[in-house]
Amino acid sequence: MTIKRILIVDDDLEIRVLIKDLLNEQGYAVHIAASGAQMRAHIDRWRIDLIILDIMLGDESGFEICRKLRRDNDVLVLMLTALSGDEDRILGLKIGADDYMAKPFNPDVLIARVNSLFRRLIRAPSLKNRVMRGRYRFSGWEIDLSNRELVSPEGHMVILSQGEFAMLTSLLLCPKTPLKREELGAAPHLEKSQGAVKSERAVDMQIMRLRGKLGDDPKTPHLIKTVRGQGYMLAADVETL
Repeated sequence: MTIKRILIVDDDLEIRVLIKDLLNEQGYAVHIAASGAQMRAHIDRWRIDLIILDIMLGDESGFEICRKLRRDNDVLVLMLTALSGDEDRILGLKIGADDYMAKPFNPDVLIARVNSLFRRLIRAPSLKNRVMRGRYRFSGWEIDLSNRELVSPEGHMVILSQGEFAMLTSLLLCPKTPLKREELGAAPHLEKSQGAVKSERAVDMQIMRLRGKLGDDPKTPHLIKTVRGQGYMLAADVETL
């Protein structure tokens, strides 16, 4: 199993060392940075899986750092701050943070949040606020996530709606892993105000339309399969191009 690498960005040395020691004990590889510039140097050198980012840094705002990260990076971001108020939390999540914790924090809660973020990443990678890149092939189909293009095995371009593209990408990034309707329904193209039942129906409708465009027989689908009690699964092998 690949060891997850975490970068702590905080201008408080005591906080950096405290979090580093906590996460080292959990088996994570941990780096520390005191500024945005140091953070970028670490990102250029290492594959970072999660950044624990303080909002109030000396050289630049953690909000601005997070905003810039989301332009070209899909690293997980947990924002950590002494600021209080729902407005700051909402802003952090809006610009792309995956989670948000206030100082002072309970060490056990911080560890639980970090572990939860990595579990969430494995189960169903979020599409919201992330820049999806790369080209993939599955069962003869090719998809370019950067240009949002899907090409059939016969070489024909297939047009997907925003919702269909997001749904296919979620399944594509977790091949042969059943995803629950509520996990797929968390994608940004589905209205959260619909309620749980309508949201599940919306997922079913998206899957039905996506199967149609992939030529997947709804009675005996071979690409997007229904896994009883677990949701939907992309049954094909996925190759990175």
